[in-house]
Amino acid sequence: MGLGLTTEEKNYELSQKALYHKLDRLYENNGLYERGIYSNMHDYNRGAIDRFLDHTRPLRTVVNRSVEFYQSKLSVVPMTITSQSQQVVNAVNQVWVWSNFSAIKNVMLRYGALYGNIFIKIVSDGNGKVYFENIKPEYVSDITTDNRNYLSTIRLDIPIVDENDRQLMYTEFWSKSEGYYSIWQHQLGENAELNTLGTPVQSGWLAEMGIDFLPFVQIKMKDTGKKWGVGSCAHALDKIGEANKEASRLSDLIFRNNKNVWAITANNVDANGRPIPAKLSKESEDDLFSANGESFVKLPGNAELKSLVPDLHYDSALAILDSQMSECKQDLPELLYYDLKDSSNMSGKSIKLLMSAAVDRANEYLNNFIQGLIRANSIALTIGKFWGIFNLTGNYEDGSFDHQISTPELFPLSEDEKASTLKSYVDAGMALSTAMRLSGFSEEVIVKALEEKSNQDNTSMALSQASLGSALSQFNSGR
Repeated sequence: MGLGLTTEEKNYELSQKALYHKLDRLYENNGLYERGIYSNMHDYNRGAIDRFLDHTRPLRTVVNRSVEFYQSKLSVVPMTITSQSQQVVNAVNQVWVWSNFSAIKNVMLRYGALYGNIFIKIVSDGNGKVYFENIKPEYVSDITTDNRNYLSTIRLDIPIVDENDRQLMYTEFWSKSEGYYSIWQHQLGENAELNTLGTPVQSGWLAEMGIDFLPFVQIKMKDTGKKWGVGSCAHALDKIGEANKEASRLSDLIFRNNKNVWAITANNVDANGRPIPAKLSKESEDDLFSANGESFVKLPGNAELKSLVPDLHYDSALAILDSQMSECKQDLPELLYYDLKDSSNMSGKSIKLLMSAAVDRANEYLNNFIQGLIRANSIALTIGKFWGIFNLTGNYEDGSFDHQISTPELFPLSEDEKASTLKSYVDAGMALSTAMRLSGFSEEVIVKALEEKSNQDNTSMALSQASLGSALSQFNSGR
């Protein structure tokens, strides 16, 4: 059986990898309900595609729009690394450069929004570099975590092709409690038991890398307390599927499944009162004629041509579909973003008010992403120090590698809006630095503004003292 969808698939019964595959097809919007030309044609919801009939596919799959909203909005958010140690800041920036983080970040964010999970492996290549590898979630067959939600074990199963063009499975298993990792290449499939894989092609100990934890980080878009994270659309798959069925069924009725749309009917009867089937006469070419570019056919007496397309109340049927799409938007509030008209003329404050539910979801995702990234950075610094790549003092355990990643808010206020908000805070007696932070100004701008204000205050004081001295001098001269 292929990878197409059928009505027998129940979303809550899917394995994690089957769910990933389904989300893939929903995201791509292509071949969503096709399984092959010999599949069972009785599947109601496009379980197959007939060899002689191309079904209409007016899908209402919104997964792509949802995922792209989060990727497009979060990928452009600048990330500033801060730490009490400039060495830590420099080292983290170097890890990002070696990892090509500015590019793989886009893929990571898409993985998180679509699959609900991001997996980062921290690798040292033995050539004086340490960097991130972004692992596609479907390659992570299983994980376990400790009570702090850090990975305790992880298994990867990746299809590969060897130098002899053989289809193999690359299996990698890491265990924190055992303190080791092993790698196999085999032909036993992704569900093979580890004890049946034979001798590993490679194995080693965590201590050999200077760590006692796994060099992996899992980041969840939405953490529901379960093993796997939840993506932006996973909770709405049934509703999305229902909208697809409604749209496809409505289109089938309109286009008659791309079959015949005309029928010839007649009320003729023979001498015994039995009905005579209607038929076209082909005795001469006069039965067909054209006029003004249109083709016409002559029918026998008492015969008429009727349309087989049902007389639908299309607006009413479309309203049902639109209602289902509105229901989907309640679960996927980010879809409202695509409905905003002339959003370029809307203020950041207006957009945030209209999209508060989507902004809340995006902020949760961004916070989870940053916290996972900070942990990945710390692991990279630990490995880098062990191999002499970074000249750092202290270690991860004593907090020497602590750092923060700050980001501006999503949909920031315009400069006019910031100035208006700032004036309200200052007029209320709030300190300038606090008022500027609450108004959305960056730390760099705040520091510069405070310096300029301090210089202005000192200049004003000096001018006041000079004016006072001049007045006193004139007064004494007058005496």
